[in-house]
Amino acid sequence: MFPDEELMVEKTFMQMRAEASSDREDKDNYDTTDLRPAPSLNYVSSMLIADGLLALCCVNASPAIITDPATGKVVQASGRHPVTRLMEIARGWLDWELYRETVRTEVCLETLSGLSGNCHDTIAASAITALSSLAILRQSTSDPDAPVGDKGANENLHQVSTSQFYVNIFDSEPQRNDLTKAACAQAIVSICCAADRFEKESVQPVGLLTALEFFLDRIIGKLLVVCI
Repeated sequence: MFPDEELMVEKTFMQMRAEASSDREDKDNYDTTDLRPAPSLNYVSSMLIADGLLALCCVNASPAIITDPATGKVVQASGRHPVTRLMEIARGWLDWELYRETVRTEVCLETLSGLSGNCHDTIAASAITALSSLAILRQSTSDPDAPVGDKGANENLHQVSTSQFYVNIFDSEPQRNDLTKAACAQAIVSICCAADRFEKESVQPVGLLTALEFFLDRIIGKLLVVCI
């Protein structure tokens, strides 16, 4: 639902209730005392989606290993990685929730209500956590020398395997809510630290230092501006 759809549903319900009240004299048996506006219902399906996305962090899968009939060597099977489809789904949810978050922020700026987005859904944060976890799993279980069977997916999902993808979300304007930014910060650390294992032995592991530099630049840098 769009951020303003809930208000539209409640407005429609109240209008229907007002019409029912005007006809109460003709409808003695119509009782509206037990009716509640739709937005006050306790069931929240978004929590189920968020939990489902977080569950993807527990997935452990790798491509099949086969014997090459030509050489007799044991090689990794070509084709789509088992988690590719899960990454596409998580990316779809992330794009949709970031759009909804942007709309909510724009509405908040227009009304100047001063309310942040932390009271809204956690799907975006869960999708970011799931994407970074699946990206690391996909990269660590794929043989770089094996033939690529999902080139299209590689091109579309390569950016979620880089820290810059999450940095762009963290630095986007208007600012994201705290839950989304915290998930991006966690993903940046995970991606930077995981990148060390893919570097050559001659390269010093500086993934954690790179992540700390990012945090210090964003946090301490803003504090210095405020103090000045």
